[in-house]
Amino acid sequence: MSLLLGLTAAAASVAPKELHALVAKPISSPISSWWQPSDKTGVRVQFSMEARACSTFPGGMTTTCESMQVRTMKITTILSVPPESLDVRTLYEVFGWGREAMAEYLYHGEINAEALRPDGTGDLSIAEYAASVEVSFEPDVIGVNRQRIDGASTLDHSLSLVELGDLTAQEASQLFGQPHGDVLLESDENSLYTLWADAASGVCVISAIQTCAERSQEVRVFGAGCGVTLGTLLARAETLRQRYRDIPMHRFSGAVRE
Repeated sequence: MSLLLGLTAAAASVAPKELHALVAKPISSPISSWWQPSDKTGVRVQFSMEARACSTFPGGMTTTCESMQVRTMKITTILSVPPESLDVRTLYEVFGWGREAMAEYLYHGEINAEALRPDGTGDLSIAEYAASVEVSFEPDVIGVNRQRIDGASTLDHSLSLVELGDLTAQEASQLFGQPHGDVLLESDENSLYTLWADAASGVCVISAIQTCAERSQEVRVFGAGCGVTLGTLLARAETLRQRYRDIPMHRFSGAVRE
């Protein structure tokens, strides 16, 4: 069994309110108390995480991540509704800072608890981990994602992820020869599953997009620095991808676009 399939199977075997996965956590980062959600925020999800201590120079520059004892990163699910639900939210109702709205509608949003804002939304600008499931009806967004799918054959598919699951997002991002890199995980006529990495910032993003003539949908899982492993990002992306694979066609209106 591959690392990805093994992690996915383990994640799928636990109750939805308490998900345990192997993740890294900087040992120097404090563990915050549980944030108490309002009725709007949905369930709280706890990930058990494999800690990583970041080696640093005196100036604070991170160089490497080394395995340490098990710690816990606390992940809060801000929103989670089933695929058939009409009770979706706009971007700023889920993630209030760190990303410009493009008239998207969210079915699911979660973030590490330290990145929660006082109003209960997430701050993507300081997040170590975040995940979302969203749809868009904007013609240009659909067009861009259509082009990404059509260009799948040009993406790098030579990097095997099976043996990279224990790497942190920062470590995995350094494997690319260019500042930004895309790795093709899977594709077909109307969908694309990729790993995007930014070596400069130590960020990895798993993206699963689907398009049709009227709508684009995306599962997006983000990890940064030494706080989360690539294996956990892949496992979480696969869980959300399977849950929201078949979202019924409903049109929504009212979302803003910056």
